[in-house]
Amino acid sequence: MKADIAERALQRARRTLSASWARRPAPLGTYPRLYCDRLELWADRIAVLGWAVSDAGIVGVSAEVDGVVTGSGTYGSLRSDVQQAFPDIAGSADSGFELHAAFSRFLPTGRPVHVRVTAYDRAGRTAAHEVTLEPQPATLPSLSRSLALLRPAPGSEAGDLPEPVDIVVPVFNGLEHLRPLFDSLRRNTARAHRLIVVDDASTDPRVVVLLDKLARTWPNVLLLRNEENLGFVRSVNRAVERTRGHFVLLNTDVVVPPGWLERLMRPILAHDDVGSVTPFSNSATICSFPVPLIDNPLHLDLEPEALDRAFRHVDQEVAAAELPTGVGFCMAFNRRAVDAVGMFHEVFAEGYGEENDWCRRAARAGFRHLVAPNLFVFHRHGGSFAPEKRASLLTRNLQVLTRRHPNYLRLVDAFIAADPLREARDVVRAVAGFEAAGPAGGVLVLDHDRGGGANFYSDRRIAGEAAAGRPVLAVRVPRGGSGLTVSCHDRDGVVRFSAASPAELNPLVDLLRPRELFVNQLYSFPDVPAMIRQVLGWKDRLGASLTVAAHDFFPICPSYTLLDHHETFCGIPDASVCAACLPNHHIGYFLGLYDRAEIGPWRAMWWSLLRCADRVVFFSESTRVLYRRAYPDLEEARTSVEPHPVEYLPPVTPLAHTDGPFVIGVIGRISVEKGSRFVERLVDVIRERHLNVRIVVVGEIHSERLQQGHGGVVITGPYERTRLPELIQKHGIHCVLVPSIWPETFCFVAEEAMTMGLPLAVFDLGAPAERVKGYERGLILPTMDAGVALDAILARFSTHT
Repeated sequence: MKADIAERALQRARRTLSASWARRPAPLGTYPRLYCDRLELWADRIAVLGWAVSDAGIVGVSAEVDGVVTGSGTYGSLRSDVQQAFPDIAGSADSGFELHAAFSRFLPTGRPVHVRVTAYDRAGRTAAHEVTLEPQPATLPSLSRSLALLRPAPGSEAGDLPEPVDIVVPVFNGLEHLRPLFDSLRRNTARAHRLIVVDDASTDPRVVVLLDKLARTWPNVLLLRNEENLGFVRSVNRAVERTRGHFVLLNTDVVVPPGWLERLMRPILAHDDVGSVTPFSNSATICSFPVPLIDNPLHLDLEPEALDRAFRHVDQEVAAAELPTGVGFCMAFNRRAVDAVGMFHEVFAEGYGEENDWCRRAARAGFRHLVAPNLFVFHRHGGSFAPEKRASLLTRNLQVLTRRHPNYLRLVDAFIAADPLREARDVVRAVAGFEAAGPAGGVLVLDHDRGGGANFYSDRRIAGEAAAGRPVLAVRVPRGGSGLTVSCHDRDGVVRFSAASPAELNPLVDLLRPRELFVNQLYSFPDVPAMIRQVLGWKDRLGASLTVAAHDFFPICPSYTLLDHHETFCGIPDASVCAACLPNHHIGYFLGLYDRAEIGPWRAMWWSLLRCADRVVFFSESTRVLYRRAYPDLEEARTSVEPHPVEYLPPVTPLAHTDGPFVIGVIGRISVEKGSRFVERLVDVIRERHLNVRIVVVGEIHSERLQQGHGGVVITGPYERTRLPELIQKHGIHCVLVPSIWPETFCFVAEEAMTMGLPLAVFDLGAPAERVKGYERGLILPTMDAGVALDAILARFSTHT
């Protein structure tokens, strides 16, 4: 039964919270009350699911990660279990929440992270839970194993049922549910069946009239009428006495899809020891989709039959999973099991717990209970009992059930913890998202997961496409890991899988058939030539468009910053110069992944991709110029320059330099290519000349010398972007230096400095120089000689604001 499973999950969540969260839930009788049922830790985000109620009404729930309110979330999802626990609190039925917070930005060095969830009510009161997480991302389901759950060619199951199946529908009033149910049965039940309707003395005369008409017009119907109200259990038992073989029990608040009866009955017809079969539904506790244990809205607002079409992809035999109990809203019964153990025990009176008791009795007799993983039946959840009656039935019948089956709750707990239906749910979510997109189709994004502007760009693109109803299949090489992370995004969320190699992607791509291929980055993919061949094969096979983004110069040279083996911008020289450079390349970020590359084959490989691209996106004009120098046949008409949007930062009044030290700010994570060695030389010049100049690194710098405090450099460490104006003022920074020694394709730091109105110095390279040439407070340094550059900075900014 739905409610006792939900209540058991609630009790289990309370134990978990008491053990792991720093703050326990509010004492009984105090509001607001907040529970976090589940906290999931993924490669790129934290998800917190739970519920909150208050006698004054909840106005919102938020999550803080390391003290920063972050991410996005929703409040107001259906939670019938909470409504049953708090029947007198308005809004308890819609008390669920799901919060998402970015993960990678808070764990750049693998340190623990502090999460705080807070609920706010209309009376100004709050309740909070806190936990500290270790950086151990959850294990992702295997993509190949998940895809193995699918059928090669989904479609209608062939063949008639060997004998008619009885469909039992107990009715008491509920007119608003009866018409949709009977319409769907008439329309979608094509195989041999008999309909047995038992009217438990309905008091609504419209129901009586409808059932009379049904009895006259339905080709094979048996209408039973109770002279007095017998209750749900006795009504069902009376109907079952008239069944002839296997049968299905249906609540009145369901809608069935085409071919439902064949799929629901097939496990029983194929296996004598299957006692019952339950389909997936939006509201079926352990069989709920897409999130178990809650009443879900229809995924992506799809029609029930459209959702069921996604489930038809699932192979029933391969994906079948054993349940601790069936769920009685739509449940097939094996006649052999009924003959062995009887039907519902009348101690459960009006309902709740009767099917769970029956399933455990059947299990003791050797029968299994399975899910029908290829079937989705819509359940409105509300036609069986009035809300005010459910709470009292739950309390009484749960006690009866646990007395009769002391291990029942432990079995349910173990099933919830193991979640054997997760892979089937996730792969169906992926299929449903892409099928819902229709002719517009979805997008496949290839990217690394190393952070920076490239990931920022793809994350924003993925979120925008998904929010607009266009699903995204994202494939990334995880930072510091092996294999691939595969995620399917739609406007209702994301599901993730792991893949050992790109070859595993082919069945998924052929299944989802994205209409656009978006190569954001192939850097860090272990076999770039194979990946490019795969992309071109997808484009040809799917007829998809192809977009390539130029975040760096990896398509021109394995040294993706165009720094040669002397750590100098090469300027894209003659191929003979490249041939002499690559074998001697030793720069640390080169990674050794591509150290055997030859420039001729390398560019030929990339040109095979670029020449087939429908669009190549650049983020600065200077980058497009360099690409066309390497690939002169790249038509300008197939390219576009689209600078990244930069979020607003408030202006900072530049400090006037008087008699104190002149402070140069270097912002970001300063690696070799970002100019860490230039900063070291700059510090040496300041020390040798005994200048009253200080360097402040707002962020981090890859330099053992400077990390040890050489030259009195101040290093702030990682910072939140919104704190940048505050840090600039706190450290008295007079100008910002971008010491990058490669032609950056776009520079967020330079853009942010200009947004804040700060004096800015850059080298005459790439996007920073392109932008600074039109900036009133900008300075393009004449050389990378530290002494000359420092003289230019002081001459320009030390006496001017």
